[in-house]
Amino acid sequence: MNILVLAAGEHYIDSDDKNYPFCLSEFLGKPLIQLIADQINFNTGKTVFLFQDKHIKKYRLDNIVQLLSNGKFHSVSVPEDTAGAACTALLGVVSLDQDEPLLIVSANQLLDINYESFASSMNDSNNDAGTVIFDSVHPRYSYVVLEKDIVVEASEKNPISRNATAGVYWFKKTAFFTDAVKQMIRKDARVDNMFYICPSFNELILRGMKIGVQKIETSQYHPYKSISHFESRKAVNEKL
Repeated sequence: MNILVLAAGEHYIDSDDKNYPFCLSEFLGKPLIQLIADQINFNTGKTVFLFQDKHIKKYRLDNIVQLLSNGKFHSVSVPEDTAGAACTALLGVVSLDQDEPLLIVSANQLLDINYESFASSMNDSNNDAGTVIFDSVHPRYSYVVLEKDIVVEASEKNPISRNATAGVYWFKKTAFFTDAVKQMIRKDARVDNMFYICPSFNELILRGMKIGVQKIETSQYHPYKSISHFESRKAVNEKL
């Protein structure tokens, strides 16, 4: 399986911590990037971390990825600005085997799930793609509409349901994602002038493909997009 870890946007930078990438912020004694690496260490295929080129050079993130995986994982640099997460991810998949499954995760969050089990479940259910959802109505998230637990519509920054996606996306073939994003770009299907990953599901739906979901509790989703998120999480753990 191909795994992409997205950590290339400016929103992955912690302005409250000397502008270090959020993935280097320590939580429970470990950098977030190490916790994520531990979760995806099962992968025997290609695992790629995407960082901005300037951050690789400044913080030696390529060395960190190598050390965390004993040389198994790779890092890819992307330009300082892209037209959104979907375009960033597209840069990461162009050199990957397009027939392999693809798992995309974000480097500024943690989910209390087993990614290997999630991918296996999506495949065993004969899905062409899939995502993890939790209950929310906040417009910061992407959303999917379900019919009998199958995705029939996807949106970004627009609560069209209570099914927010947790920033994790699986595709039965990497080519499904690649083709969907290229089609979005052809249609200029932007949101706030950016191309996002979740709306790529709409291109698959138009092709009659099946998109499944795994539901989690809100307590299993831990976004780390500001220092306050880290502090809140630390406070919760101190009470346990």
